[in-house]
Amino acid sequence: KELIEDIADACIEVESKAKKYAPVETGTLRRSIQVRIDKAELKGQVGTNLIYAAPLEFGAKIQPQKAKTLMIPADKKTRELVVKYGGVKEAISAAGGKLIYKGNMAYVVSGKQIVMKFLMAKKAEIKPREFFKRAYEEVKEKFPQLVFKKLTRPFLE
Repeated sequence: KELIEDIADACIEVESKAKKYAPVETGTLRRSIQVRIDKAELKGQVGTNLIYAAPLEFGAKIQPQKAKTLMIPADKKTRELVVKYGGVKEAISAAGGKLIYKGNMAYVVSGKQIVMKFLMAKKAEIKPREFFKRAYEEVKEKFPQLVFKKLTRPFLE
């Protein structure tokens, strides 16, 4: 019982640090980081079920699959609209404006107002943020000590 509690405590510490180090835009990623304890296997896991967590943790190279270029939201307002409508095409359609291209930028204009801004790119790279790895590295020294301490205590007393 004490070993499970110690594993849980160490995992909770990893969870806390991972939330601290995770990149924040909306807070969804931080809120999604959770601990799962398997008492039968004497193990704990810290993770998230968000699909975009892995590219943020490990990094990724992104290339368009069907289009010639990527349309990357260039500001917070545009990112929010893309998330709200579920994609770039959907956000542009919902805005109902005219799409104008200038250099490596694309703008959705409604009347005389710019509604959305996109950076055009042939590819994009997400640098690894390693928030889980960093959290684990800071706590990992405690794991063997906890296990060894609990498993050897009855023999030492």
